[in-house]
Amino acid sequence: MTDQNVLLWEPQLLLLFLMALSIAWMLWFVLWDAKKPGSRPHRDHHAGGVTVMLVLVLFAGLTVLLCVFRVGLLIVMRDCKPLDQIVSPLIEIFFISLQTYLLWVHSKDCIHIHKVVTRAGLMVTLCADLLLWLNSVTDDTLHQEIELEQEDGLKPENYELKLDIFNNDVSNSSSCRCSSDPVCLVFQKGFEVLYPFSMEYYLMSGCLVYIMWKNVGRTLNPDHHHGDEKLTLKIVYSGGIIYGLVSGGLVLVAGVTVFILYQVWVAQSHHRLTAFLLFYGYHLAVMPIMSCCSLAGMLVHRFERRVHDGGHNPTRSLDVLLLTVTALGQLALSYFSMVAAFAIGTRGVLGDLDLSYSVLSLLELVLQNIFIIEGLHRHPSIKAKKKPKSTMFKLKKKSSQSEERKAGLTLLDGSTTAPPADEKQEGKILGVKQ
Repeated sequence: MTDQNVLLWEPQLLLLFLMALSIAWMLWFVLWDAKKPGSRPHRDHHAGGVTVMLVLVLFAGLTVLLCVFRVGLLIVMRDCKPLDQIVSPLIEIFFISLQTYLLWVHSKDCIHIHKVVTRAGLMVTLCADLLLWLNSVTDDTLHQEIELEQEDGLKPENYELKLDIFNNDVSNSSSCRCSSDPVCLVFQKGFEVLYPFSMEYYLMSGCLVYIMWKNVGRTLNPDHHHGDEKLTLKIVYSGGIIYGLVSGGLVLVAGVTVFILYQVWVAQSHHRLTAFLLFYGYHLAVMPIMSCCSLAGMLVHRFERRVHDGGHNPTRSLDVLLLTVTALGQLALSYFSMVAAFAIGTRGVLGDLDLSYSVLSLLELVLQNIFIIEGLHRHPSIKAKKKPKSTMFKLKKKSSQSEERKAGLTLLDGSTTAPPADEKQEGKILGVKQ
């Protein structure tokens, strides 16, 4: 084995070792440790919601299908690629299935036994998820670079050099392309389409594993579960939730339609301007509505007083962190685009539309993030008590009013009746007169 092969196999060996170690710990936890009585005295009801778990299972199924397509592609292209690469996707299938079951059943658990071993196992699993996500991101970037080079007219000798760099046999470069085999084309197309879902799965599973790690040994108060009312069809119709769902669904369908038309028309020279106008027109119509809705929600949060839930909550802290980090990229892009437009000026209709898009995007992202973060820190059921106003003025006013009443009473008594005289004094007065 050459030094180049060792260099290429080192990351794969590390990933295989981490996945094997994670699988061993998860089997031990699921089959033995989690079944002990008293191992999970508390449950974090904020972690692993139903929607999150359903999306996680969907992404897990698509990632497993991606691994199946990868195995099929390796088998079909076995003439130019070694068969020992099949080991990695097969182990990855078992790792994804077992981890999804672990998160589905135990993502809410606050584990109180074997805390050191549990924390170590969860951290190894988290490292495996992050490395698999990073591997997917870099492979996707490399795939995009190869596609761009081929679209720009890459020469055959450069393509052979590229194959040689990635440890492929230059003499069999034609056999490494799916030219006429329909099975190979199906595997290759499925691999390309399903590739982004693997990145989303590893990112979501890593977040849930981190929340489990934070909840190890955590003790919750009896009022942690707020007793939220379950979402039923009656609540959806009577509570006005149906209007939000219908509006969001219409905006989503319109956005998908605009995206498809934009992708089709932008590649055609005579429809390119129409594609840009459609793209900017849709966003300039939707973003003001979203900004107004976020502002209205902030006003509702301000006037509808509820208790500020600022206790220790790993799920909420991670949500706020991810929301802030993911918004930084779009905020920076909108800000620098706006600064550049103000510095050099706009040119034509597209320049004006791009400036308007940057300003509205910046405003919408700020309002939306503030609205979501405030909503995450509101108690769902307990209303806040009004703050008592200052009573100094009231006390002074009451004391002055009481003094005035006493003074009025004394004056009234003096004007109507005289105070009774002492009997001794009356006797003395009568003696003097006699």
